[in-house]
This record gives sequence, C-alpha cells and structure tokens, in this order.
Amino acid sequence: MKGREMNSRQLSAVLMLAAAVLALVIFVWSIFWPKTGPKIVTLVGGPMIQLGNLDTTRGVIITWRTKEKTTSRLELGFTPAYGYIKEIKEPTDCHVYILNDLWSNARYYYAIASDNQVLAASSFNTASEQDRPFRFAVFGDSGGGAASQYGVAQQVLDFEPRLVLHTGDLVYSQGADEDYPEKFYRPYRDLIKHTLFFPSLGNHDYNTENGQPLLDNFFLPGNERYYSFDYYNAHFIALDSNQIDERQTEWLKDDLAATAKKWKFVFFHEPPFSNKVNRDGSEPIRRLWIPIFSRYKVDMVFCGHDHLYARFKQIDSVTYIVEGVGGKNLYETKEHPDIIVTDNKNFGFGLVEVSENSIVFRHITIIGHELDRVVIEK
Repeated sequence: MKGREMNSRQLSAVLMLAAAVLALVIFVWSIFWPKTGPKIVTLVGGPMIQLGNLDTTRGVIITWRTKEKTTSRLELGFTPAYGYIKEIKEPTDCHVYILNDLWSNARYYYAIASDNQVLAASSFNTASEQDRPFRFAVFGDSGGGAASQYGVAQQVLDFEPRLVLHTGDLVYSQGADEDYPEKFYRPYRDLIKHTLFFPSLGNHDYNTENGQPLLDNFFLPGNERYYSFDYYNAHFIALDSNQIDERQTEWLKDDLAATAKKWKFVFFHEPPFSNKVNRDGSEPIRRLWIPIFSRYKVDMVFCGHDHLYARFKQIDSVTYIVEGVGGKNLYETKEHPDIIVTDNKNFGFGLVEVSENSIVFRHITIIGHELDRVVIEK
C-alpha cells in the first residue's frame, strides 16, 4: 500500500510537469510561430495625387505611405468598376505610381491596396488641352494639427479648387517626417486624394535636414526646392525664401522670361513686407526679387511666415498678399502705410478664380466669410 501511494504522488508530479511544459510550448509557439490570419496594414499617409514633372493634361503621380512594408496595388478606370490593375510585389512603405499616358479632360477613379487590403478610393481630373477657367486655393503656416487647421481644410475642400498652393511651414515645429501623419496627411486627407497640392519651404520645414522631409513626401517639378509649372493659361512659381542666392535669382529671371502664359503667380514663405509687430519683411527679397517680379509683370505674389492676412498696395501692378492664417496661432499686427486690408483675428485662406481675361482673388475666413476681394483684368 505504501508503494502504491508513492507511485501516485510520482504520477501526479509527472502530470503537473507535463502540463507546465505544454503551457510553455504553447506560449513560445504563440510568439514565434507564423500567424495564419490576415496582416492588418496601417495607412499613415495618403493617398495623394501629385504632378512631379508630368503634363497636367496627361499625367499624375499617386502615392501613399504605410506603417508596414507591403506590396502595392493600384486600380484605375473611367468608372468605379476600374478595369486597369497594376501591382508592385516588392514590399515598401512608400508606394508610388507614375501615370503618364492618361486621357486629357477626363475623370479617373482609383483605389489603392497594400497586401491585397483596399485602403482608400477616390477620383481625380486631368486638365483639358484647351484653356478653361479654374480656381486655386492658397494658404500657409498651418501644420500644427489643431482644430483650426482642420476647419480651414474643410472650407478649402468645400470650394473644390483644382490646385492648392502652400506658402510654407507645412509641419510644425521642426518639419520632421514623423509629424507628417498627424499634421499634414490626416488634416488634408480628403483634399490631397483628388487635388494637386504644391508646397513651398518654410523656416520650420527647414529645421530638419534643410527641409528634406518635405521633399521626401512630395514629387514636385524641377529641383523641388524651387520650381514652376503651368496650369491652363497660368504660370506658377514656387521659391525658397530660406536660400536667397544668385543661382535661384538667375533661375527666376530665366523662368519668367521663358513663359508665354497670360497670368503669373509666385509663392514662397517669408514676405518682402510685414505688418507683424517687430518685423519688417525680407530686405534681400525686396532688393533681389521684387525688381524681377515688376520687370516680368507677375500678377500676384503670395507669402506666409507672418500668421495674419494682409494685402499691400500694388508695386508696378504686382499685388503682394500674405496668407499665413492656415491654422497655427495668430500674430499681433502694427500700423503699416502700404496696407490695404489686414486681419489677425480669423484663420482662413485665399481663393483665386482664373479666367481668360480676369482673375478674382478672395480671402475667406474659416467660417466662410469673404473678408477681402480684388479683381484684376487684362
């Protein structure tokens, strides 16, 4: 009987040890064994349509970013049924499709997928080969992720512009890549998926690697730091006011001399004039760039940097506007003899209607109120 009792205890101990070993095996298997269920893909940016160096009538670039490295798939067509499918099997977290053989004056529907998971769908329009009226929006100093940034973005979206110009400081406070999902992609996700977005480099964008994260997130024309493009009968130039040097200045002259477009718009960050307290504007820009704007009959120059709205008196028929109320904090102003209209109480943006013989500029506040209007005819 005594031997039997000891055997029972031994058996109990063996069973307990076996159970412990089995639990350990199951735990290790759960950690290291490949999962059989579908992997969840996290979309952190986009989709965004861009131009790069393509023709606005024939091409577009579609990009998106994922947290994980995944495969890519783009579906495209003239209806939401799509019809065209292109896949990239090489895993990446930055997905890029360059489309350069599209029909002009057409609406395209598209969907993006990573690892066979559809992440988003939208549509975009290519430009017509004939000049047509169009509108674009312009604002800056926006990327803080605040409710005011979302509010301005929604107002811009409601007006359905074909283009957006940004006057700099896209992402505060350092222009770091890790801040793009929360301070750029999320606030503008409903805008950038179907509207071309053209940024210029602000001083806060320059705080990380001289603005390299901005360049990494966009496909822009030319050398990307300063560039130009055409849209219908208008010519647009983005400049880098952080580096006002001879090379950029000569490029500006050559670019303006080469265009035959009727309307000319320039945008960059630091303004030549300022009605912000303790600022006077950029002296190098007044000395080097303003004579060029005058000589080549630029119609409007848009800037940011000062968190306020201001329209100054024309110089040689050139209109200078500060659009720095895209969503960050607002600045105090001072008296300035050349101010026509200014406002530092409301966030907002500029909206420009371009037609054959006129442009109509309006400054619109975050609640949709038209605060300023100017019409130029020629």
